[in-house]
Amino acid sequence: MALEIHEGLELWKPARFDFATALETGKYMRPMLASGDMSGVIALEAGRLYTMMWPLARGVRVDRIAINVHTPDAGKKCRLGLYRDDGSFYPGALLLDSGELDVSTEGTKDVATALELDAGMYWIACVSDGVPGVRHTFQGLGLKGNVAVPRFSYAGYRKDCGYGVLPDPFPANGDDQDLWLAVGLRYAALR
Repeated sequence: MALEIHEGLELWKPARFDFATALETGKYMRPMLASGDMSGVIALEAGRLYTMMWPLARGVRVDRIAINVHTPDAGKKCRLGLYRDDGSFYPGALLLDSGELDVSTEGTKDVATALELDAGMYWIACVSDGVPGVRHTFQGLGLKGNVAVPRFSYAGYRKDCGYGVLPDPFPANGDDQDLWLAVGLRYAALR
């Protein structure tokens, strides 16, 4: 996966930016296509399953998955997960369900995992039984051209399905959504 960058009128001499070089180990990575500063805060809707596209330009080993809670919701939980793309630019089979994370306090909530991923398209997911405030941005490079409001970018899908173990596969007929939530993966190794 690469992006060609052209300067001035020298269109015949493109420079290539290889997205695989942007990946780092030991740090939480946010969705590669989210470009805002994640300074916004939005309350999740209880029982709404959110996904954000997660393209990988190379294989990685994931050792943690996390969410950044800005506004706690007393006694409430969330679940994070990862879906494989079904081949039609839609979340398909469930690869990871984090189990429950406590969102009743502020800060980064994470859980250890061991997941080997090949290069390809994935969908990171989040659902809560409450309404915790989570950092987010509307800014990003959307890969799908069906956004109703030009200033927002397409981020993924959402589906009201209740709280519990993440559904496998992702439910059909999800609605487009434009929130890039502060949910991320940490890579232990690049392959």
